[in-house]
Amino acid sequence: MMIVLSEFDSHRQRYAGSKMAHLKVTLVYEVGAVRQNYNRQTLDGLLGNAVCREAMRGMDLPTVADCYDVPLPLRCLWRNEHGWPLWAASYFWPEGEMARGNVVFHKRAIMGHWSAGRGKDKKLTLNKAAGPHKEKRVPVPVEASATGRYVAYCVGDADAIAELLEHFKMVSGRRNVGLGAVDHFEIEQVGEKNVLVEGEVLSRAVPAGAVRLLSPYNPVDEPWPAVGWTPPQWKPTLFSSGWPAGAMLEIDFYEAA
Repeated sequence: MMIVLSEFDSHRQRYAGSKMAHLKVTLVYEVGAVRQNYNRQTLDGLLGNAVCREAMRGMDLPTVADCYDVPLPLRCLWRNEHGWPLWAASYFWPEGEMARGNVVFHKRAIMGHWSAGRGKDKKLTLNKAAGPHKEKRVPVPVEASATGRYVAYCVGDADAIAELLEHFKMVSGRRNVGLGAVDHFEIEQVGEKNVLVEGEVLSRAVPAGAVRLLSPYNPVDEPWPAVGWTPPQWKPTLFSSGWPAGAMLEIDFYEAA
């Protein structure tokens, strides 16, 4: 079952009467910025993070296996038998051509006077060839859009979304070493569309139980045994059978007719 906390009551009341519209949300990185490309950035994940920051006032939520009821200024398309929500929000996808590569970080030994013991010669010594102080080169895969812009689509409250996105100055993994510096976000109203589908692929992860929402499209492949589809998408206990973002789709011409 969903875990309901009173700390989120004010946000729950605030979003109860939200005016929903089809929106295009553009994440614009600073010139020259790159992001870690292990996973696509999720719009509902960002908004959930911001709501938790505000509601918990910087404190972490207790670690549990179940899902917290975190209200978002987005339309909820579907809930599973446990009440976990599928929000009407795609992931962020690059606009224009992509460049991919690696950034290599150097893990160097810390200063000897902080950690080393004294040898027989009374000098500070560090073993840099092995052990905890061994110097390492750590390659991190990164990517960048040619325009520096990443686009997501959603159905939600533009003003509330803009307010929550003000929390983010960095959007990427490895923010502590400068990846993902954000210049600004842009939000504009667009025509109606299925935010789960982009062209002939899924624009976000979708659980198997919600496959009807893709009509008139159907996934080409069988569902994966475990995908993260509801915030926080990285939490293994919330994984379930479904299709990841980017999964190929085929149109059912009988349904489309």
